[in-house]
Formats: sequence, structure tokens, C-alpha cells
Amino acid sequence: MKKNLLLFGLICSVSHGGSLEKGCLNALGNDNAYKAAQAGRSATLKQQDITQDALKPQLTSHASLAQERFTANPDNSSKLSDTFVSQNINIELKQALIDLKSYRTYKKAEIITSKADTDLVLAKQNLILNVAEKYLDVLEKHAIYRASASQSQALLVQKKHDSSKFKAGSITKTDLLETSAKYDSAIAHEISAQNKLLDARDEYKETTKEINPVFMALNPKNNPKKLSKTTIDEKMQIMQAGNLNLKSSFLNSLSIKKEIDIQEAGHLPTLNISGSYNNKHNPNSVLSSYAPTNDTETKSIGLDIQVPIYEGGAVNDEIEKSQYKYKQAAEELEQTRSNLIIEMRKNNHYLISGIKQINALKNAVISSKSALAAQKAGYEAGTRTNLELLSSISQLQESESQYAIARYDYLKNQLREKQLVGSLNISDIKNLDALLTNKISISEQAP
Repeated sequence: MKKNLLLFGLICSVSHGGSLEKGCLNALGNDNAYKAAQAGRSATLKQQDITQDALKPQLTSHASLAQERFTANPDNSSKLSDTFVSQNINIELKQALIDLKSYRTYKKAEIITSKADTDLVLAKQNLILNVAEKYLDVLEKHAIYRASASQSQALLVQKKHDSSKFKAGSITKTDLLETSAKYDSAIAHEISAQNKLLDARDEYKETTKEINPVFMALNPKNNPKKLSKTTIDEKMQIMQAGNLNLKSSFLNSLSIKKEIDIQEAGHLPTLNISGSYNNKHNPNSVLSSYAPTNDTETKSIGLDIQVPIYEGGAVNDEIEKSQYKYKQAAEELEQTRSNLIIEMRKNNHYLISGIKQINALKNAVISSKSALAAQKAGYEAGTRTNLELLSSISQLQESESQYAIARYDYLKNQLREKQLVGSLNISDIKNLDALLTNKISISEQAP
């Protein structure tokens, strides 16, 4: 058991850092959802270009060759006929002067592009937070496993000790069976803790696409940083100004509101200026006296105005539909805001209580170690029972596990707060890496 524990849970202080940052950067380069967000943004930018193209000059050209047959019957005499090929070239230039529907469509595309930019940054933040949480989950599960392994080791030592005492007649068989049962239960708990650790590690590897990730744990001497003096009301203001989910929802409602303007433009006239050039050439014919063969050249420039009068009520129906969709988006925006306020307040409570919980559990670990030492001495002296000693061993494992959970949960909540206010980035991961200085080793060898 000692050898297994050493192989599995060895922790040594090293100077290497940046393993979490490496995982985040690796995920950003390989995550399919983030790549999809990047492609979506590129498509949105291209769509904006397309809507802008509708406002630019439109130049078209047309050329044709046609075989024509001409028949003449001069003075009721015999019919005369000839076949020839005519050439026709036409070029037309058109520029919109007043086209509010196309212009408002372009302005809507600008809003959608801003939303795509926001969504891309949001996807990056979500991925960074997801990777960091999974990394911290591995560290947390490892600490729980080590506490379980320590408990198993302590109970194994106690089991051997009780076996010797039973043979010497110092304790009853019941005491020995209680210790054996407690040890077997601890082994089962250790196996379960190991499985959860390996699952957390594999989930992290799949998220980051790292083959052999390095995990660095918190130094036991590192204490959580004190919270800033920013009040919850100030945090709420920062969150409402910077939260990317809220900004994305707002831009979505704004784009739908712009759709109302686009549909209302269906009632408005459009004005275009256009110019054209046409050249038609007919070659000489034996019937030139009956069919003039001179070239024709036409140039024109003018204004074209179109005024919609009635389209069966389709425009009004589209306007009403857009108004309902805008109302839906506005309600969803307020729901998003409400959910974020609740989440921000909860996370703030967790941070405030987190420091107190960490300090309390740290003292609980110290007290549990002292209590276990006292129980061992009392058990040897005959003033403490076997059950009391076994209970102290279990209490130490529980205190160590809860202490590890509290420490890593606090780090997660710090990152969540940064994501809530919209400021989470790689620099925050670098700062977290600086706290993770103890390399851990993970083995799949069974207990």
C-alpha cells in the first residue's frame, strides 16, 4: 500500500508552471465548438459584405449574335430573300439613390456582426472556464483520493496492530472485526475515489486534446487571497456593463428591432439612377435597298422610381411578425439579466463564505490530526475504545477531503466571477498557474 500510494499520489514541489495555460491554449486550437464559432463569425462578416454590395453600383452587360432572314416582294414580283448574322451589345449601369430597405438591411448586418464578435469572445471565455474547472476537478479528485489512500493505510496499520493484540488476548474478536470491516470499507472508498480521479483526468484530456497533460496542485501553504473591497452593488454594475451573455442578448434584440424598420421600408419608394449603352450591327445585304443595314447606337440615362401600392397585406403582416419577435427577444433579454443577477449574488456569497470555510476546515484538519494522536494514545492506555479510534481516522480523512474541495471550489468561483463580469482571459489563467506549484503523479494501478 505504501508503494502504491507513493506511485499514485507523490507530490513534489517543482518550479515548472503554466500547465493549465498550455491546456487552455491547446483547447482553443482544437475545440470543435470554438472553431465553429470562428467559422460562424467569418460567415457573418461575409454576409455583411453581401448586404453592402446591394448599395454599390451594379454593372451588367449583354451580347448576342442572331441569324436573321429577310424576305422582300417588290412590285408584286418574285420574292427576294437573304440571310445574315446581326450583332448586339448592351451595357447597363445602375446605382441606388434611395433604397431604405437595402440600407437598413446593411445596418442590421452590422449589428449581427457585432453580436458574432461578442459570441466569439464569449465562446473563448466559456472554453477557458470549462478547461480550468476540469483541471481543478482533477486536482480536487486527486486530493480526495490521497486522503482516502491515507485512511486505508492508517487502517491497515491499525488492523495489523489489532491482530497482534487479539492474539495476545488484549482485545476482543469484535474489536478486530470492526477494524477489518472499517479497512475493507476504506479500500472500497479508495477505489471509488481513484475511478473518479481517472474519469476527471480523461475528461480533461478529451477537452484539451492533450496526450500527456501535466497537473500542478496547490501548495498546502498557499492561502486564498483576500477579496477586493468591491461591493456587490458595484459588481452588479460592472456585470451589467461587461457580461457577454447579456451583451449578446441585447444585440440580438436590437437586430430584431432593426428588422421592423426593414419591413416598414416596404411601404417606401425606391429611386435609382441608371444609364445604358446599346450597339447593334447588321452586315451588308444584297437586299440593302429594302432592309437598311446601318449600325444602331443608343445611349440613355435616367431616373427610375418605384412606389409600392398594395401587395395583399404582406408588408403589414411582416411588420407585425417582427414586432412580436422583438417583444419575445426583449423578454428574453430581461430574463437573461435576471438570471445573471441571481448567479452573481450566489457566486459572491460563495466567495465570501469560501474564505471562512477554508480557514475553518484548515483548523479542522489540524484538530483531527491532534485528536487522532490522542485517540491512539488513549487506546493503547485503555481509556479509549476501538470504535473511537476508528472514528478519528475517518474524521481526519473527511476533514482533509472537505478542505481540498473548499480550496479548489474557491478558485473556481473566482474564475466564474471574472467570467460573469466579462473580463476572463488567459492572463487570469497565468495568475492561477502561479499558485499551482506542486506536481502530482497519477497512476492507474489499483489499490
